[in-house]
Amino acid sequence: MAATRHNLFWVVYTCWLLWLRSAECLDDSEEEEGKPGEEEDQGDCVCSKSRASDAERAARKYSLEANVFQQPNNRRGDDRLKNEGMKMVPIPAGVFTMGTDEPIIKQDGEGPGRRVHIGNFFMDRYEVSNAEFKKFVNATGYVTEAERFGDSFVFEGMLSKEVKNGIHQAVTAFPPNGYGLYNIVGNAWEWTSDWWEINHSADETYSPKGPSEGSDRVKKGGSYMCHKSYCYRYRCAARSQNTPDSSASNLGFRCAADSLPDYLK
Repeated sequence: MAATRHNLFWVVYTCWLLWLRSAECLDDSEEEEGKPGEEEDQGDCVCSKSRASDAERAARKYSLEANVFQQPNNRRGDDRLKNEGMKMVPIPAGVFTMGTDEPIIKQDGEGPGRRVHIGNFFMDRYEVSNAEFKKFVNATGYVTEAERFGDSFVFEGMLSKEVKNGIHQAVTAFPPNGYGLYNIVGNAWEWTSDWWEINHSADETYSPKGPSEGSDRVKKGGSYMCHKSYCYRYRCAARSQNTPDSSASNLGFRCAADSLPDYLK
C-alpha cells in the first residue's frame, strides 16, 4: 500500500512539473510574439533558450524607449529630452477633460467629464523627497505638525541605515509621462490645493480654483497601496481626500508655480 502511494505521488508530481513547464513556455512565447525585426520561432518551445527574466521584461516594457522614443513625430518626447535634468518643467496652456462620464467610484465625485482650460505653468518633475524636505526644514526652521503635536507615526530614527536604504525607491524607476513628470499616477498620493467637493457642474470652465472653503483637501494619483481589488484609484479620473493636518507613508506633494522661481533660472 505504501509503495502504491509513493508511486502515485511521483506520477502526480511529474505531471505537475510538465504542466508548469508548458505554461511557462506558453507565457514566454506570447510575450515574445509579434516583435518587429525578429524571426518567428518555428521550433518547439525550449525553456532553456535565452529568455529575459521577469525583471528584464518589466524593465523593457516600462522603459523610456518603449513608451516615448519609438512613437513617431512625438513632440512631447523632444520637449522632455530638452527638459531632462531640470527641477521643474513647463506645462503649456491648453484644455483637457477633467473627470469622466463613466465613474468607477461615484461617491468620490469622479464625474461628470467637463472641459477645463488652464494657463501655462511649471511643475516639479518629482514629488518632494524626504531629503529635500529636510533641507527645507533646516534652512527655514519650519516646525512640522508631528513636532507641534508631540507625536508621530514616523519612526525613521529607529531604523538602521541598511533598512532605510532597502526601502527607498528611486523616483526614476518608471519612465516619465510626455511632459517629463515622474510618478503622476502611483508611487504616492499627491496633495492638491483644492477643497474636497463631490458635486460638479458639467459646464466648461477656465482655470477653476475649486471651493473657497472646506474641511478636507483633494489628493490625486493613487499610491503603491492601490489595487483594482482594494483601492483602484490609480486612474486619471480617480480622486480622494484627507484633512490637511493628516500624514501618511503613501502621501506626498510636488510644487507648482505660475512662473519659474528665480533660484531655478
